[in-house]
Amino acid sequence: MNRIEPLYNLFIARNRYKSAKNDLAVKLENTKNLKPLSKKEMEEIKSYWGEVKVSPWWFAIYKAYHENVFDCRYIPDDIYYCLFDALCYSRPLRAKYLDDKNLYSLLFADARQPKTIGRKMSFGYQDENFQPISEEKLISKCKNSRGVIIKQSIVSLDGSGITIISKDASDEEILKVFNKYPEFVIQELLAQHEQTKSLHKESLNTIRMVSFYHNGEYHILSSIIRMGLGSSKVDSSGLGGIFCGILEDGRLRDRAFDTSGIQYNKHPSGAIFEEHCIPNFEECKKMVLMLAPRLVGVGRLLAWDLAIGEDGYPYLIEVNMTYGELDYHQMTNGPLFGDMTQEVIKEVFSNKTNRVLNKILR
Repeated sequence: MNRIEPLYNLFIARNRYKSAKNDLAVKLENTKNLKPLSKKEMEEIKSYWGEVKVSPWWFAIYKAYHENVFDCRYIPDDIYYCLFDALCYSRPLRAKYLDDKNLYSLLFADARQPKTIGRKMSFGYQDENFQPISEEKLISKCKNSRGVIIKQSIVSLDGSGITIISKDASDEEILKVFNKYPEFVIQELLAQHEQTKSLHKESLNTIRMVSFYHNGEYHILSSIIRMGLGSSKVDSSGLGGIFCGILEDGRLRDRAFDTSGIQYNKHPSGAIFEEHCIPNFEECKKMVLMLAPRLVGVGRLLAWDLAIGEDGYPYLIEVNMTYGELDYHQMTNGPLFGDMTQEVIKEVFSNKTNRVLNKILR
């Protein structure tokens, strides 16, 4: 593992750079009011980032998202995904093995989670307590619920690998989904709080919260809420949803975005973002800060997905142990690391490999 891990991480970093480069092209095309930076702003970036090579276009893009307010503390997406995340603050190979949604009920047993109906792991079907169960009984349990969501338990990203099954589904329809994924977890659909439901009633609208372990303390860096559009039952921006920043007190900001950079001043269904507030937002923070230390061996930088149940309490939906989406947060809330940015840059680029890659990958 020790020999393989650095090579695997370098492979991940290279692939992420290609993805970020493509994303930059999309944002350059879709970002409104995008203008080149001034000479003074370019000089500020140079002064702040020193010898680190960065593309000024990322700063120009984030400036356009924030009504032309410039800030040299933004982290360019390519540097974040390739160096900050893949090679410094997370361990993608460890995450690959531990990031299994079937393990959540063991890793986070003391956290509220949607009710588990059953699962499929390497050696067959199991019930909610990891005991063997027949295919027929598992199908029956699905049909006796109020509807279920079946999630591919490993190697799923940005809303992929998810199927919602209604309580009226036939045995054949359910079995077809069982055969679709090699391993999965089945959960009863969570009834969400009226406040989050009112943003888009067709989807479960989830909170994405970033935790960061730094200088012996855990911090909440940024929080956003994701919402579906139209008839979509999922909120993932990768599947056409939008996202809106959340203020420290749980109130929503006044604008949302999609991944291509298109801005929404209100939800297409009519909801006014700034008129909404996340119920029990402090409890969301407490949950994340309680759970984050359990994964410090996998990553110091984690992205948590939570939903507010109809009882007003937060429920853990998922934890992203790596690749937790930077642009969600910087598009809506500003520089991810805030006043810690200079310390973080210094830490990341104190590593010789990161300094070399910064030059090679440009």
